[in-house]
Amino acid sequence: MLEPVKISLDALNLATLMPMLMAVAGGLVILTIDLIKENLHKSLYVMLSVLIILIDLGGIIGLNVNDRGFFDLMLVDGISIVTQIIILIASIIF
Repeated sequence: MLEPVKISLDALNLATLMPMLMAVAGGLVILTIDLIKENLHKSLYVMLSVLIILIDLGGIIGLNVNDRGFFDLMLVDGISIVTQIIILIASIIF
């Protein structure tokens, strides 16, 4: 008989996935607000998006360099952090 596979949360290292999860959760919050209240101004959605991007930027700045996550499939190094920061700042500007 097959033995069950045991996966510890330490092997996943969910801290490396947090910036992506924050962006997804923020998008879901914006969609939920849009479903509940239909006639809101577009500037509210813009400001919510910028707020979520700033929170995501804070999460990225707090990451450790040379950290592996998700069964060692993801490597968070200096170049990936700088690239994510550039993408988020460009998203805020445009």
